Formats: sequence, structure tokens, C-alpha cells
Amino acid sequence: MLTRARPPRSVVVCCGLMFAYGCFLGGSQAVIERVGASLGLDVAGVGALVSLQFLPAAFVPVWMGRVADRVGRRPVLAAFCALFGIGLLICAAAGSAPVYAVGAILIGSGYSVCESGCCAVMADLGPEWNARGVNLSQALLCLGAVLSPALIGLLGVPWRAAYCGFAALYAILLPLLLTTSFPAPLAAARADRSGLKILLRSAAFVGLFVVIMLYVGMETGFGYFIESLFSSRFERLPVSCVSLYWLGMMASRFVFSSIKYRAKPVLAAGFLTSAALFVALALPLPAAAALILCFVTGFAFGPLWSTVVAEATARFPRYAGEASGLMSAGCGVGGIVFPALTGLAARQLGLTAAFMALGGVAMVAGVVCLFIRD
Repeated sequence: MLTRARPPRSVVVCCGLMFAYGCFLGGSQAVIERVGASLGLDVAGVGALVSLQFLPAAFVPVWMGRVADRVGRRPVLAAFCALFGIGLLICAAAGSAPVYAVGAILIGSGYSVCESGCCAVMADLGPEWNARGVNLSQALLCLGAVLSPALIGLLGVPWRAAYCGFAALYAILLPLLLTTSFPAPLAAARADRSGLKILLRSAAFVGLFVVIMLYVGMETGFGYFIESLFSSRFERLPVSCVSLYWLGMMASRFVFSSIKYRAKPVLAAGFLTSAALFVALALPLPAAAALILCFVTGFAFGPLWSTVVAEATARFPRYAGEASGLMSAGCGVGGIVFPALTGLAARQLGLTAAFMALGGVAMVAGVVCLFIRD
């Protein structure tokens, strides 16, 4: 077991940022059908809109990671926390898809830099807080993603009001960010401009980049389309599929934040198990079994993102900002490509076939993990 040291304030604030992001993530997944209906979009249009949100994540965190390695984490995190809130307000006020798209791009810029920046903060704090801190902050993200859809459903909150509520969370966090001291990046990172080349020349890092891209494809495919899959099978479910999924992920991440483990076997087992779960979800099942599988899928996903990112920054601590920024870029690529492809596959072949294809994606990611050197 890891020593139960009290988390530094920087870890607490990062956890708060990830909790707020989780509230948006789970809430937006729960209301995305309503958003699409309000803006006159079908399932493929919704997939394209989700993909657009990930566009900035493909390049903005890399730039900002290099900036944060040189000027510090706090100013970068504060700026993009504010940008996230502005994007949410634009989406809440949007009366058309193009206006929503502008807000989605700002949201994508904000959350991608906040998430990668928080991972870099954990790496700056040293080995004790790297994997543990990333798992803990991601567990708080999951908590937000569990609570948000449940509250939206229980209180009947309109999607526009929900987006304003998410923006209010960031307004609360911004002054906390501005008054928190963060660990300084390593001096070598501030002086060395060759980090990007070093990272991209590493076969292990490239393998991790591919894995994070495929993982985000799985996560977005599940999160944004599972409600549609089950609504076509069941007239009514007692609980939200998305909430159960995030609940399973939260439980898993709390477990993995409290133990030491080797990255490679956890990644390989998690992805291969996820492949089997996607296939199972595509089968005709009773409602109770389907809901249980949502929870189990979240549990299997739990340590995957955190472990990939922590492994990337741990292997290259001198370039933690750039490493986490590139991992976020991989997330962006996966988020751009897979929701659009899943939406198109659902339109042409049906959601069952789309989920079977996501099982294939999980299988490929598991195989790649097996070939990454320890």
C-alpha cells in the first residue's frame, strides 16, 4: 500500500478541476441527444459535433505544455480554466450548430489543457504522486461524471441550464487556482527545447500515444452512444447507463490510486477485457444484465487512461509538460476520429455493429500494449 501522505494543495485543486470537468463530461453525454434535437442534428451530426470538441486537443496542449514547462503550470491552467467556462456559456446560448461549434472548440481547448496540465503537476511532484495523483484526480472526474447525469435527470434540468451550471463551477475554481502554489517544472525542461524530438523518437512513447488515441475512441464511442443503443432496445431503464459506467470507473480509479502496480499487465488486461465487454454489449441482453455490463465496462476502463499518461510522464520526467501535452494530442486525435466514425457506422450499419467495431479497437490497443517495452 502507498503511504497516506496528505495531498498538497496543488493536488487538491487539480482534483477540483477534474471533478468539474467530469460534471461536464457526464452531463453532456447524458443530454447530447437533446442538444442534437435542439440544433436539428441526427446521430451522425451529433457524432461530428462531439468530434469537433476534440479538435483543439490534437495540438493546443502540446503548445501549452511547452509553455508551462517554461513559465509554470499556474498561469496556463488559470487561462484555460477561464476559456473552458467561456466556451460553456457560448454553447448554452447557442441557437444553431455553428454557434455551438465555436463554444465546443473553446471547451475542447480548455479541458484538454487543464487535464494535461494537471497530469504534469503530478509528475512535477515526483514518483509518490505521479500515478497515484493522476488516478486520484481521474477518480474525482468520474465522481463528477456520476453525479451530474443523475442530478440532471432527477431535477429535470434543461441542457442549457446544465451548461451554465458547469460554467459556474469553473468560476469558483479560478480564484483557487490563482492563489495556489504549484511545483516548479524541472530546470532542464525550461532550458531544453529538444523534448518533442526525444519523445517522438521513442518507440515506447509512440506506442503509448497510439494506445491513448485508441482508448479515447473506445471511451467516446461508449459514452456518447450507449444511451442511444439501449434506448432502442428498452422502453425505460431505472438508472442512467452513463452514470453506471462512470460509477464503475470511479470505483476502479480509487482502487488503483491506493495500490502500486505494474503498468503493462494492467493495460493489456484492461484493454482485452474491454474488447470482450464491447462484444457482450452488442448482444441482445435483459435490461439488468445490460446495466451490470455498463458498470463492469467502466471498472475495466478505470486505470487505462491514468496509467498510460502516468507512464508517459514517468518515462520522461524532464519533459512532463510536453509528454502530457502529446498524450492529450493523442486523445484529441481519437476524439476527432472515433465519434464521427461511430456515428457514421451507426447510421449505415446500426449501433450494434458500431459497438462490435469498438471491441476490435480495444483488441488492437491491448495487442499494442503487449509490445511496449518495460
